[in-house]
Amino acid sequence: MKEQLDGGNTNRARTRQGMVSAAVVGLIAAVLIVGPHLFDGDADNITTKAPAAAPPTSSVETSAVDPHANPCPTQPLPVSQPSRADKTLPADVVMVRLCEAKVGAVRSAFEAPSEGLVSDVDLFLAQVARLPGTPATLCPRVRMTPAPFALQLTDSAGKTRTLSTPLTHCGTVTVNHHSVAADALLKLFREALQQQLESR
Repeated sequence: MKEQLDGGNTNRARTRQGMVSAAVVGLIAAVLIVGPHLFDGDADNITTKAPAAAPPTSSVETSAVDPHANPCPTQPLPVSQPSRADKTLPADVVMVRLCEAKVGAVRSAFEAPSEGLVSDVDLFLAQVARLPGTPATLCPRVRMTPAPFALQLTDSAGKTRTLSTPLTHCGTVTVNHHSVAADALLKLFREALQQQLESR
């Protein structure tokens, strides 16, 4: 009888041990399957994985306006005095172009870009309004060699207005009653156009 009891106890112990072992194996399998999706790092530093970040978007506002539309005049624009653009720029400018200009026989030292600025035009014009002027004391008291250029602005109705100056260095352009440095204006436009080209 004692041998039968001992045998029964042994069988029950083995059964319980087998059930525990099966449970442990099942738990390990569950961790291996679920773990990579929920945890990151070792057991001492468990953190939940954050969702994947969305891809960065361009900061340049796109436009439906064709950058090749409304080209510059076929001949350089004659310039004798800095343009005042009728004192106030239109509120709905959709394109800004850099065009060649001339003072007598002296022409612009660059070729006009094939594209106009059509992205973030409002931002460009706001930055133009904040450009500094050119104090006369910073310019040499000598006759400057002409270096003309013109910016052609087109509004939503297709009408154009021109900002121009005979001098790039020590020259000024009046924009919305504010005199701005011509070289700073030209630099700002080229940077804006380059950013537009690189955003594609």
